[in-house]
Amino acid sequence: MKTAHPGIPELAVGVICETYRITLSNGTALYYTTGDVDINYYGQTFLAGELIFDRGPIRTVVGVEVDDVAVTVYPGINGNSILSPEFVNNGGLDLAWLTIFRVRQNYGVCLFDGLISDATADRSKAELIASAGTLLLNIDMPRNVYTAGCIHTLFDSGCGLIKANFANPSAVLSGSTHRVLLCGLTQALGYFDLGTVTFTSGANNGVTRTISYSDIGNIRLSYPLKNAPEVGDTFIAYPGCDKRMAETCAGKFSNLPRYRGFPFIPVPEATI
Repeated sequence: MKTAHPGIPELAVGVICETYRITLSNGTALYYTTGDVDINYYGQTFLAGELIFDRGPIRTVVGVEVDDVAVTVYPGINGNSILSPEFVNNGGLDLAWLTIFRVRQNYGVCLFDGLISDATADRSKAELIASAGTLLLNIDMPRNVYTAGCIHTLFDSGCGLIKANFANPSAVLSGSTHRVLLCGLTQALGYFDLGTVTFTSGANNGVTRTISYSDIGNIRLSYPLKNAPEVGDTFIAYPGCDKRMAETCAGKFSNLPRYRGFPFIPVPEATI
């Protein structure tokens, strides 16, 4: 049974609208409504006409399946949309949270509250799939497993290394392509493998890509850039970690005391 919430007295009798709150991973909250005018609800102003929402049915199931809803978002009457293709397709909605209320004059109901699990966009619309928070239960258990490679993620609290200390600023040189960046970095072969590049200027400003291969002055991206890099575009390259004990944790990062792999556990064997 859904819980009743306060309504919006300013709405005319019989008028029903929905409110959409999108909370980004950085904590920024965006507020929109399908109503004809801006409305105040729970102390926030929900904007009308900024975005147009076309919501599908909310799928609710019993058992271990995850509830979900599909929402298509179109630019509003002013022709602008914060959910641009560049923002959405480059991960702007990763870990974002969607909350949908249906409200009228005397009461409101929370229709959905969950994580945006998939998002794509083109020039005319953004298509979102939101899943209930139970989606987060789809993780491996137990939390720590015995593997040959380190269970920490590079630069997380378990690893302990500070990402800013390994930032390597550089700029794009002539001959670069959507997938290969020629630059002035002098680190040896493989130093940036599995690391990332984040652009800080140009048409790709703010875009991050994973590095599949690196050599002196040469960085190859796992996935090509949407916009061709221009000479002089700046970026920051970060090294990657393949979770090996001696070569990487000890040799590359000098971080052996925090290594959480178990490379000396015997591998499974069979007897005849």
